[in-house]
Amino acid sequence: MRQLDVWKRGAVRLVCGRRSKWLVLILWLVVLVIAAPFGAKLNDAQDNDAQSWLPGSAESTRVLSLSEEFRPEQIPAVVVYARAGGLTDQDRQRIAEDVREVSALRAHGIRGAEVKGPVFDRPTAPRAAQIYVPVTMNAQGWQRIAPAVDSIRDDVGRGEDGLTVHITGPGGTSADFSKAFEGIDTTLLFSAMAVVVVMLLFTFRSPVLLFVPLLGWWPRCSRPRP
Repeated sequence: MRQLDVWKRGAVRLVCGRRSKWLVLILWLVVLVIAAPFGAKLNDAQDNDAQSWLPGSAESTRVLSLSEEFRPEQIPAVVVYARAGGLTDQDRQRIAEDVREVSALRAHGIRGAEVKGPVFDRPTAPRAAQIYVPVTMNAQGWQRIAPAVDSIRDDVGRGEDGLTVHITGPGGTSADFSKAFEGIDTTLLFSAMAVVVVMLLFTFRSPVLLFVPLLGWWPRCSRPRP
């Protein structure tokens, strides 16, 4: 029994000693830095589809299954060309060339064979034109829409010499949303963890004891949610 008490006191000195406690803190910080990227990969394993956690016999589940038949299989990315003084002959040539290049795209669900346009804002002396580029929206549509728009952007460019080129429409908007929320789960997770660390430091006044509740909080907050 006495030997056990000696061992316990030695373990406490090792973890909470004047210098060793900082080594323990550094060790845990290194572990967190190494483990964080693996925790972020759990987002890929999430299934947030309501059908995955609702009872199969529920009316809402059956409605969701039936609604799949009424969802559009594609959304358009609209490429808009505009010049305040009116489109020049060079602009028209460039637009026609862009249409040919975009029509050859097939990656990321782009349906180049179904590209429509250009459509001008008025028959004579047009100041703007647009082309419609359909993009397939299936189960991977949200992940593919941003790369699809980037591929279109690589072909049409951003405009120059007074000609402006923008990608808008449902496809362009969805791509912007996809990029805006990319990585937001990891950002929120680390922000919340930082707040918890500060609160625990004020509460326990120890850089070692704060990891006792923190290690229980981390797996709970980083695991995939249904």
